[in-house]
Amino acid sequence: AEASLAGGGDTSALSLTVATHVGTELALWHLMHDAEPNQAFEVLAEVADRSRQGGGEGAKYVRGMRALMLACTGRLREAFAATEQSDGVLGVDTDGAGALGSTIRALILTQRGESAAAVEEVTAIRVLHGVGLTSHTELTQLVSFAWVLALVANSDIELAHEDLADMEER
Repeated sequence: AEASLAGGGDTSALSLTVATHVGTELALWHLMHDAEPNQAFEVLAEVADRSRQGGGEGAKYVRGMRALMLACTGRLREAFAATEQSDGVLGVDTDGAGALGSTIRALILTQRGESAAAVEEVTAIRVLHGVGLTSHTELTQLVSFAWVLALVANSDIELAHEDLADMEER
């Protein structure tokens, strides 16, 4: 199904976006259900090749998914390196394609003890992508988790407590 979504020479933004999302979800499925993660990274590499043909937003999204998958397999150094380019935090990121990679980067910064940098990264994500009380997506929940974790690591317990209370109200 994934190949048919991207095939046929159709390079419109919509079909490429659908193919990118379906392809990355397929790669993530392989990562969670296969004994060997290489299959997942092979699928993701194919999606990355196709997404480069369609522009920056798809490539940012795939980079973020690669960072997530690398982090899930314990390859934090590689995950961090996959996010070193600013994936939309400082630039234009209209679809939030870079938010996943930036969130993974913030979590790794927190784990490394660079909590001030993590707070700065997550703050930018929250501002650019409207993460707030009305957001309910999985990505928004991950951004919120990274935000609270970075606040706690940065010893801003009061603000972290307030945000946790806000999240419980949702």
